[in-house]
Amino acid sequence: MLSQRKMMNRTMIIAVVLVVIVSVLSVAPSFTVSAQNATQEADGRATSSNGSIEYPPGYAAAGITDPVQAASQHRSALSSSSGFTSTRNFTSVFRGKTNHENTTFRINSTARRAAASENLTNEGSAPIITETYYNSDMAYGRTNSSFISGPQYKMGTFSFETLANQSVPFAERYLKNANYGDAERIERNGEMLLRYEADEITGRTIIWYVPSDNTDNVSSFNSTILVDQNGIVRSLSFSVTLQSDEGEIVRKRFDRQITGLNATSVREPGWLDEATANTSGQSTTTTPVAPEEPPKTATEADTATSAILSTATESTADEANTDTGTPSNGTIVAGNTTNSSSSGPGFGPLVGVIALIGGTLLAHHRR
Repeated sequence: MLSQRKMMNRTMIIAVVLVVIVSVLSVAPSFTVSAQNATQEADGRATSSNGSIEYPPGYAAAGITDPVQAASQHRSALSSSSGFTSTRNFTSVFRGKTNHENTTFRINSTARRAAASENLTNEGSAPIITETYYNSDMAYGRTNSSFISGPQYKMGTFSFETLANQSVPFAERYLKNANYGDAERIERNGEMLLRYEADEITGRTIIWYVPSDNTDNVSSFNSTILVDQNGIVRSLSFSVTLQSDEGEIVRKRFDRQITGLNATSVREPGWLDEATANTSGQSTTTTPVAPEEPPKTATEADTATSAILSTATESTADEANTDTGTPSNGTIVAGNTTNSSSSGPGFGPLVGVIALIGGTLLAHHRR
């Protein structure tokens, strides 16, 4: 009798344990890695190639199955967030010169505020630094450069809803033009992500420096993307080495990160009062145009200013034809530049492209 009781007790204990295990598994998210299959990378991230997973639209274990759907999901999920921070770093090495372009964009849709900053540095030249602050339906901008005497300010009106819609970085261009392979699950900051890697450019160009009908001039290419369970491309990077039309070696590196999802705050800049005072009562109409990257021509390393001016329209038009979403082609009312060292046609185009008011940085930032 005692032996039977012990057996019954053991059976009950095992049953309870199984119920607990089943209960835990039933509420656990499908985007997980089982503990017994997880391994630790050198940087502390847990990885695994086994276990069940639910892939975001457009993705699968074998790679990116539908780049258009994946890009659409990225845009939809990011647009529905209350805010995010996007950072973009670009480096170009050509003819022994190194050019850098660093951009940060922050938006809080709940507070109806956004801020952007861009630093363009051409080796041998002073940087061009542009900043823009968006508050409700007003935009304020400041530009600093050795090409002009003192800070330049602009102020204008725009639609915050349009800004929020168009500020989502593009993804389709990058997702559909490289041979991304099998998915690998990793854990970063406690969040499970999918990692896809590519080593070859395919189809239409992933960047302007590679002609769409000829990728033979690319000697090396590597790209990595990290995607969260909602389909947001949290990280995208690539490096490419290619030969220009003149036979010279060009090296490019690109990195973009999405952080602060639903947790990004935007503060007023310290120069806001000065911008307001210097643009009061002055207005003009402008069409926002700005490049995503430095130009693809062989002379791209000559000057940062000519780089911006020579490809502004070209790059924006190319983006509109390549990716989903509404191109930035609206007009806004903005204040005239003050403290200008020059006036007329010579200075006007520079301000129109790099002042980043009412969407110029927006058009530049969207990829």
